[in-house]
Amino acid sequence: QLLDWNIAAFFDPARQVSGDFYDVFPLADGHVGLVIADVCDKGVGSAFYMALFRSLIRIYAEQPAAEAGGERQDPEAYLLAMKRTNDYIARNHGQDAMFATAFFGVLDPDSGGLWYINAGHEPLFVVHAGQISRKLSPTGPALGLSEEIVYRTRHIAVLPGEMLMGYTDGVIDARSPD
Repeated sequence: QLLDWNIAAFFDPARQVSGDFYDVFPLADGHVGLVIADVCDKGVGSAFYMALFRSLIRIYAEQPAAEAGGERQDPEAYLLAMKRTNDYIARNHGQDAMFATAFFGVLDPDSGGLWYINAGHEPLFVVHAGQISRKLSPTGPALGLSEEIVYRTRHIAVLPGEMLMGYTDGVIDARSPD
């Protein structure tokens, strides 16, 4: 629950388990982590890796606040979680050829500032008055492809009345209107 913000999600996997996921979690200083991601392939293997990617992003996102020792944290520091997650997966699970496209944003609910990395994921959209006003395209490749990838950080302001909308490829790959 965030004052003056509404967060909603819909999840309907094609099978009983899925590699698609979203996450919303509190960070230090009142910031909020927003993740939407999709692990390659389908089924149990993807679901296993989904849990690993989700856990790594959360764990690594909490490190900057712990390292700062209570000091105010630069929101971009949380985004190092993407590089650390990428390097861990590539180094320790590269032989499995599993990767994930992922969007990780750090929202400052007081200002509407959103710092983000889009690691090869479908673009997210900022919608205002029913029209797409901005598109948040990838800022680097998918997570887990190889170590030492550079992920560029972007910053926008989400203004009152705007909506940030994200999705996974299940939306555009669907073969049935249901």
